[in-house]
Amino acid sequence: MDFSAFSLPLIVILLWTGSNSFIKKSLKSISPDAISISAIGMGLLPIFIFVFFDGGFSFSPYVIILGAISGALLGSGYLLFYRGLGVESLSTAGVTLNIQQIVVITIGIFFLKESLNNYEYIAILFVILGAMLVTIQNAPAKRKFLIMAGIANVIWGIYYLPLSESILLVNFSALPLFMGRLFGFLFVLLVTAFLKRPGHREKINRSAILFVLAAGLLDGMGNVLYSYTIQLKIFIISGAIVALLPAILAITGFIYFKDRMTPMKITGILLSVLGALLISMT
Repeated sequence: MDFSAFSLPLIVILLWTGSNSFIKKSLKSISPDAISISAIGMGLLPIFIFVFFDGGFSFSPYVIILGAISGALLGSGYLLFYRGLGVESLSTAGVTLNIQQIVVITIGIFFLKESLNNYEYIAILFVILGAMLVTIQNAPAKRKFLIMAGIANVIWGIYYLPLSESILLVNFSALPLFMGRLFGFLFVLLVTAFLKRPGHREKINRSAILFVLAAGLLDGMGNVLYSYTIQLKIFIISGAIVALLPAILAITGFIYFKDRMTPMKITGILLSVLGALLISMT
């Protein structure tokens, strides 16, 4: 296997693990909507820098339209996922990220025309079963927040469809990624302003704000590397390796947030890891 096909998604996993851990810690002090605004906005910085290293600005009406579509999808995902993460444990909400990878792999097969062998199809099945095992073991009172996180990841998976179209159109990933993130930031701002209660003012916690800003930077850097796999035509392989992220988040949640690990949750995580490893070895 090409070294970049394995190393890039592994770095993405580390960046997104740090980002989600910081967000989970901050949700005790800051509302999910405020975190969405801050994280998306701060994530623009590394993407903006990457634009200058990857070809600069080359606007076209089609790129702007695709950016607006991907931005609405991206922003919706953040609003939903952070609301779910505010109630669910890091390990439980994290497993729903595998749903995103299934959508990503589907896009890679049918839109980007990347091919899979029989082992990779079996691996995808393991990932799906793993996510289901973690989902069904939750109490009904909390399940709506887990479903919210799951819907967010479906939306995030679909987000890569207009993003991929835009990247293939201009032949580099930075500008489409920046446009989508910028429109996503504006979308979250508008939705939050519409939902915010009149006269409502949120208390400011400085340490939590620093965690959110750091999370935004890590998230933006992860998005830069992940979108670059579209250019390298290793989108499916990267999506499968990134499916290891929920397992890493579960371990992080168990160590730092004292998340409860049930036998069913452990089995689901192991199935997801097995699926990701099967694809990475083919």
